[in-house]
Amino acid sequence: MYYKIRNDVLFRKYQGHGYITDNSEYGYRMLNDARIHPGEKYVSASGAVMLSMLSKSPRAIDDIVGDLSQIFTGVEYETLKQDTIEFFDWFVDEGFLSCGKTVDTCTDRFVADILRPDNRNPAQDGMARSDCTGGEISPNDFLRSIHIEIADACNERCVHCYIPNERKNNAIDPALFY
Repeated sequence: MYYKIRNDVLFRKYQGHGYITDNSEYGYRMLNDARIHPGEKYVSASGAVMLSMLSKSPRAIDDIVGDLSQIFTGVEYETLKQDTIEFFDWFVDEGFLSCGKTVDTCTDRFVADILRPDNRNPAQDGMARSDCTGGEISPNDFLRSIHIEIADACNERCVHCYIPNERKNNAIDPALFY
C-alpha cells in the first residue's frame, strides 16, 4: 500500500502537535462548489511524526514504518504498521491523504468522490439550510477566510503580488467600507 499527502493539502509539524488543512483554492470557494472540503485538523505530537513521513509523492507503507520504527523504538513492527495504516486510512477517509495499492493508483481524487461515512446527503442531515442563492449550505460549509482590501496603494513591487504595478494607487471609498 502507498500513501501520500494530497496535492491540495498543507501539513505542518510543530513542537507538540501537527496541523493539516485543505488548501484547495487557497480558502476561496465558489457559490456553486458542491464538493466536500475536509477543513482542518490538529494531531498529537506522535500523529505529527507519522504524517511527517509523507510528502506529495507516494511512499510504500513498509518504507514509512521502517522509518517510524527508528523513532518509536520498543514497538513491534507489525503493531506499528497496523497503527500507521489505521491512522493514515482515517485521513484518507477525511480527504487529506491519498492511497493506492501501487504508486500509479495512489493519486488524488476529488474530495466529492469520498463518501460520507453514513452515506447521507448533507441536505438530509437536518443541519442544511437555504442560503441567499437558493442552494444548500451543508454542515461542511463555513467561513474559511475573508479578505477585504481597503487600499491597494503600495510602492512595493513583489513578484508574487496579484495587483499590477500600474493599479497600486487605489483606495476604497470610506463610506463604502463602513
